[in-house]
Amino acid sequence: MSWGECPKVSVMVTVHAPPRSVPTAPVLRRRSPLDPPPGSWAVVGVGAHGREVLSALDRSGIPAVGYEAAAGPEGSPVRWGHKVIAIEEIDDIDSLAVTSRAAGEITTDYYSGVVICVGAYDDWEFIDPETLNVCAEGPVLAHRMFTPRHPAIIVSGPDSDPGLEHQAQLIAAFAGALRDHPRTALSFHRRACARLLPGWPRVTTDPAAGRDYEEVLAEDLAQLRGAP
Repeated sequence: MSWGECPKVSVMVTVHAPPRSVPTAPVLRRRSPLDPPPGSWAVVGVGAHGREVLSALDRSGIPAVGYEAAAGPEGSPVRWGHKVIAIEEIDDIDSLAVTSRAAGEITTDYYSGVVICVGAYDDWEFIDPETLNVCAEGPVLAHRMFTPRHPAIIVSGPDSDPGLEHQAQLIAAFAGALRDHPRTALSFHRRACARLLPGWPRVTTDPAAGRDYEEVLAEDLAQLRGAP
């Protein structure tokens, strides 16, 4: 290279794909005629996972309402024909708002907790990815269920079929503990999600990955059912 010439430099440019975002169009907040009682939980999707979770919550005495986009029979604890379009935390009333659309009408109801039982991550455009602790291409959850971002937002499936019945029992036990022994429930949640929280040597996989899932669920159930 002679004097005055610029050296040739190879430059590597990394292009990051924009993160998936939840639509920010304004949502009409009209309370539905349903008006769930205090302490109710919402179950989004009533396939195999949703039905099992609804049944477990009912057996535990926890009121619950299912949401299903498909049509179905009236007179059940399911809002048939209601497609969920937003799940949001409402700080001033310490609740989770579930907004759904049905027959051109948009309504919102308020719950103590929400269980997502529909499809897979690509189908969950109704919730902020940050709430689900998304890393790379999907959410990273503790015990395949719990997000460190919110204790009362839980995922059931789609990869939990082997432990589906016990998973539903755990969800019901956790919901009951949040209601009756909140400090115990929150302590359990922090322990389960500890490796996913800032300040720890973070991992990008389920901290319980590699263990027998039925054993993990059995240990979790024993902890929650032994709540004082």
